[in-house]
Amino acid sequence: MDNKQEGPIEQELQSAIRAKVSSICDDGERDIVSVLESIAEVLIDGYADMLAIDLVEDDGMIKQYLMRHIDSELEIHLKKLRNTNPLLSTSAYGYPRVIKTGKSQFIPGVSPRLAHRLFADMDGHSVNDGLSIRSFICVPLIAYGRTLGALTIMTGKRRFTSNDLLIAEDAAPIIAKCLDDRFLLSKKRTG
Repeated sequence: MDNKQEGPIEQELQSAIRAKVSSICDDGERDIVSVLESIAEVLIDGYADMLAIDLVEDDGMIKQYLMRHIDSELEIHLKKLRNTNPLLSTSAYGYPRVIKTGKSQFIPGVSPRLAHRLFADMDGHSVNDGLSIRSFICVPLIAYGRTLGALTIMTGKRRFTSNDLLIAEDAAPIIAKCLDDRFLLSKKRTG
């Protein structure tokens, strides 16, 4: 398939994702959890196999607010793994690096070695065999000039392209502004 045929399809996907994410974020009745769950559904629906949203807390610590995988058993294992072995703040890959630099990471072909580094258990066992990571995108969530966190998506079905990176980078500021507004609103209610 040549690029001329792929362009309109990818543009349609980008527009559809942007419209769905914007609609979710424009619904002022939704709380943060509902917003994140709905965004995960949009991005996992035929686009990615796994999604994680990590946000920087007021004390500077990074907290995972959401992780979803199309396979619920793998999702449970990944959550447990992440709780026992989060990436170090000095990691060259993933959410710590993206949050620190404010720049996206795009790895169209994830090697088994990199997958092991990202998803190795404390005892050295990797979940990559079941996870089957082929591509990885992590984009910063920046609102009002401040990096709030990172959005990570992965797929095992296909390789992400630079157009997939553009789709994630297009959705990220919408998500970030939405989250920033929701956090500000919740602080006003409790403050």
